[in-house]
Amino acid sequence: MARQSSSEVETSAAAPSYTHRIVDIVDRQGFAFVAPAGIDVEALLERLRGEAMVERASRERVDDTYLDSERGDLARAGLRARYRRRSLVNGVTGKATRRIEVEPIVLLPELAFERHLLWKPLARVDAAGAEVADFVLDALAVTCEQPLVPQLAVQGERITYRVAGVGCEARLCVADQRVRLPAGSSGRASAAGDGKRRARRAAHVVEFWLSLERGEVQAFGVLAQHLQTLGELSLNKATTHELAQAALSLPVHKLGAPTPELELDESTDSIARKICLAQLETICAFAEGTRLSLDAEYLHKMRVATRRLRAALRNFAGCFDARAELFLLDELRWLAAVLGEVRDFDVHLIDYSTWRAMLGPEPSHGWHQLRGELVTRREQHKWAMRQALASPRYRKLIARARATFGKAAPRRREAGHVGRQTAAEHAAAHVGKRVKQVRRAARRAVSDASGAGVHELRIRCKKLRYTAEFYAPLYGKKLAKRIKRLSSLQDRLGKFQDCMIAGELVERLRADAARQGGVVDDASDYGFVLGTIGGWARASAHGADVEADDALDDIGGHEYLKDLRRRVAALVQDRDDKREEDDAPAVSAETRNGRSAPARRRRQPQASADQQGTPADRPSGEAARPNGRGADPSAN
Repeated sequence: MARQSSSEVETSAAAPSYTHRIVDIVDRQGFAFVAPAGIDVEALLERLRGEAMVERASRERVDDTYLDSERGDLARAGLRARYRRRSLVNGVTGKATRRIEVEPIVLLPELAFERHLLWKPLARVDAAGAEVADFVLDALAVTCEQPLVPQLAVQGERITYRVAGVGCEARLCVADQRVRLPAGSSGRASAAGDGKRRARRAAHVVEFWLSLERGEVQAFGVLAQHLQTLGELSLNKATTHELAQAALSLPVHKLGAPTPELELDESTDSIARKICLAQLETICAFAEGTRLSLDAEYLHKMRVATRRLRAALRNFAGCFDARAELFLLDELRWLAAVLGEVRDFDVHLIDYSTWRAMLGPEPSHGWHQLRGELVTRREQHKWAMRQALASPRYRKLIARARATFGKAAPRRREAGHVGRQTAAEHAAAHVGKRVKQVRRAARRAVSDASGAGVHELRIRCKKLRYTAEFYAPLYGKKLAKRIKRLSSLQDRLGKFQDCMIAGELVERLRADAARQGGVVDDASDYGFVLGTIGGWARASAHGADVEADDALDDIGGHEYLKDLRRRVAALVQDRDDKREEDDAPAVSAETRNGRSAPARRRRQPQASADQQGTPADRPSGEAARPNGRGADPSAN
């Protein structure tokens, strides 16, 4: 069940030529379903009337045309734009309204505690692309470098019904829509994402939205389940635009850099540049959505990429210029701190509903005051974050990082330099080191009931996970799947960290009130809420040692960690086996013609008689290899 509610707040626009509204969805209960192909909506409603009273309330025609540029300028900024024509249908077509609407592409709907919709009237349909481009530039400072053109059309009727069931009243909206590609649509929208399947020109999509108007939530859930069963409907978390893209097999723009391709015998210098550059591109990909602050998940992904890049620089220390490494580590620490201040309050606002449901909804005034404090502080930190992302310091960081990771490694490295190691050797050494650190931290955590040991264990697990995932392209799918267990361990241990952070939040709010000359009275509604959260946080921190032991056991305990280290260390043997397979066919081709391989005209390293043998002892079809060992043709 998704929690949603809408309230419209008028805001003044940046330019006086238009007005726009920001719609915040806060607290309304609702379900979204998508119907199977060929559904008979009238027959479904008739069956539903056998269980509840169903009365039609309104009927309207809604035609949406989505726009973007060829390169996806809006999608890159985390935005979706359309122009909408809407008209009421009551026997005859009513007066139509036309307007531009811009909304964020929500990455994680389950955690969206607010959304924003910006709109303005549309003057001319034939100039919709230019009007949208001007609108996002004025309202959000987003520049579209290419013209915006129609990419997708969704047209159909939306009929709203009032449904009165046992213990609740609900509103049901049925959207029967035809999805198609506009005439002359761009190549980006007419080709499938994998380049193998052509997009369909048209499709049919039926959506159901059921929202609670009044009554008991439990009864509403029963009604929703009954509707789903009658129509064989599927719960839906996708937007109409995403459903339309899937129905037409259209490509979906994905933010972030693709996983780099690595080879077992590739040098560490080379993979270090690939991995760090991928994390940098991910930071830049989510920066625009973070600046707009329309969805908290953009900031979260940018912050994670920042932390991963810091971890990669430490992991590949010595592969880059020393001064550049120090500069990047310091500046990435600054950027992570700026993003972290906003992220902390995003998490607090996400946890707010959980706290209130768990600890009780009363006193409502105290809870509302707490939410107001959280929103105010988040907005203050968001302003500082926007200033930081627009500053010369941030631009210098990105430019310096691009120059460092884009520069080729020195061609000559001294013997034993880390940059000369193969990817397999580097992975085995560093994953093994992180495993040892996790095991030591686990032993300390199970003997520390204060929670500090659990926090250290979580940090060590996070570093192990980052390090292991850097080398993911070197692993098989089975090993990559085993590494994902670390994520579940990290999340479980993170619950204790969330409790500690909640306790720190309470102390900070009390301290800030004292500095401003006031005191939070425990007898007041606000003081009671803070005291309740603080008490819950302290109680939850007890037993951290037992929880850490149980969490580690759930993924396999120390045996899992030792097995992970052994499997990654086996990459070195895999590399050697691959080299032998690559060398063997070349020797076989020479011996197949009955000729000996020509002697190599380069200086061979000295080897003992036991290792290399004498020329008389060596078979005629065998050529000496640089490592002093001969290849056995019979092995082929």
